[in-house]
Amino acid sequence: MDTRAIRNKKQRLRYLAGDYLSFSVAFFIFNIIRNQFFYYTSDIPLFNYIFSQKLILEQILVPLGMIILAWFSGYYNQAVEKSRLQELTSTIATSAIGAFILFLLMLLNDKLGRRRDNYQIILILFGLFFIFSYGVRLIITSYSIKKFRRHQWKNKTIFIGDKNRVKNIIRRLNSIPTRSGVELIGLYSLSLKKKDPESDAFNEKTGKDENKDSFVEPTDGERVREEIRSLCQKGKVDQIIIVSNGENDKKVMQALYCLFELDIPIKIAPDEFSFITTSIRLSDIYAEPLIDLTSSSMSESSKNIKRTFDIVLSFLALLLLFPFLLIIAIAVKLSSEGPVFYSQERIGYRHKPFEIHKFRSMYIDAEANGPKLSSDNDTRITPFGKWMRKYRIDELPQFWNVLKGEMSIVGPRPERAYFIQRIVTNLPYYTLLSQVRPGITSWGMVKYGYAKDVEEMIKRAKFDLIYISNMSLAMDVKILIYTIKTILTGKGV
Repeated sequence: MDTRAIRNKKQRLRYLAGDYLSFSVAFFIFNIIRNQFFYYTSDIPLFNYIFSQKLILEQILVPLGMIILAWFSGYYNQAVEKSRLQELTSTIATSAIGAFILFLLMLLNDKLGRRRDNYQIILILFGLFFIFSYGVRLIITSYSIKKFRRHQWKNKTIFIGDKNRVKNIIRRLNSIPTRSGVELIGLYSLSLKKKDPESDAFNEKTGKDENKDSFVEPTDGERVREEIRSLCQKGKVDQIIIVSNGENDKKVMQALYCLFELDIPIKIAPDEFSFITTSIRLSDIYAEPLIDLTSSSMSESSKNIKRTFDIVLSFLALLLLFPFLLIIAIAVKLSSEGPVFYSQERIGYRHKPFEIHKFRSMYIDAEANGPKLSSDNDTRITPFGKWMRKYRIDELPQFWNVLKGEMSIVGPRPERAYFIQRIVTNLPYYTLLSQVRPGITSWGMVKYGYAKDVEEMIKRAKFDLIYISNMSLAMDVKILIYTIKTILTGKGV
């Protein structure tokens, strides 16, 4: 495991342990107050009340419930380099929602004497949750900030782009007091030419300012990409920052195409025009305005809710539809020679390949002459397969891909590498779809449907590119509603 992953894991464990301890203490103190100042428990001796079987069980479960609530808020997603403002708002929200939920549960068992007690008890519980959890979180966050300020934690960074802009960005990043500085690991041009090791980019560490050329002429672009890939896989790189000058978007996309699969944060320093054409989200007012290309526009809480929704709905779909799926499987087997299921390699999240599963809708050896998209009146499609495709029934086994974490219910349509290479040639920004998990259904499928050639795939992909720039739970629900309408009306072909 690389140093970045180890650092993040340890910090996340600190937050989890700190939250469990703080919520436990807060709830313990709340029960003392509850026993001493509210009449319905005041006649019970404190020791007997605190160590009753019911309270011991609550003392274990309540902190766990609060941690689950904090997870849904997205608090643990980014363990390092947290924004103090986000930490404050997240803690307030978690404490308030948790107190309110527990208050409702308590009303089922407790009889409050005065209406005023209702407000007092929820305010006390909220106050205790917030004070203790925020205090512990602040200590842990201050610990990480101290590591940053002492340069004990640094982001090992590969820069790709213009050397002069890189120098300025390094200076600004290292001057931010609450964030870690950067340690330059490598500098490459946008065409992935290898840097000159003696360039002033390396001398940035020592403060020298020599006017030497940062790049040598490219000798083997693939070798350079393998070098970057090797550094990342060995855990020697924490992030990659691309510095664009606004005139080389195609080169940026070409660089991204081979970098997304590395599972490393990739950020881009926007040019002046990008400030009015791109949504730049800052978690810290002091931060350098870098656009994280490996993270979608969804909030961290929405990401967790979306993933939970995917798991629950996919599990229920496979469970409830099992008899129907069994009937379809038998029908596929009887309708034509060949296996029931058809598996095919597709490119998914972070440009990683995976096996997508579908009910077979074509005759065997349908692509004996190479990859080919289906079209209207395609003779390769079986009669039963045509009916399945009309109602999207052939896609149902993909709920298993969702459970495995390879896909989402809603997301860009996954394609084969063969077609992606042809799409990227004409639509370089297609690479950005690797930011999120591909989906069983997508806005492109709802608005455009199946594509019979690369040109139509490009037109459909533009809808998915707009989707990832505007991702939200509300949009996912809207796409699902339109998908159900498509299925019910049989407009899937």
